[in-house]
Amino acid sequence: MANTRRLLTLADRLIRAVNDCDWKTVEATAQAVAVTATRLSARPALTQPEQDAVAQVLLAHQYASRRCAVEARDLAEKLCQLRRNAEGYIAYALTTDASQDE
Repeated sequence: MANTRRLLTLADRLIRAVNDCDWKTVEATAQAVAVTATRLSARPALTQPEQDAVAQVLLAHQYASRRCAVEARDLAEKLCQLRRNAEGYIAYALTTDASQDE
């Protein structure tokens, strides 16, 4: 029962963290899932409630993985855009600064 509760708590925490874009909590929760999974894998068999909870964690992990991939892609696009526009930003800052000095 404790394993089932722990797994369901981790699945819920992972989904909430992803929805909140709380990437530190996502990372910490993913590590906790790995530790729990390693511990459970040493057991000969899981109960049906534990198996169901593992399935919930797997779904939560898949959701988190997809969202992280989307966020990483979006961030990469923003960085590329910043790089492309860097010269313009610098020129604007320099001309604005120069006009304020006059």
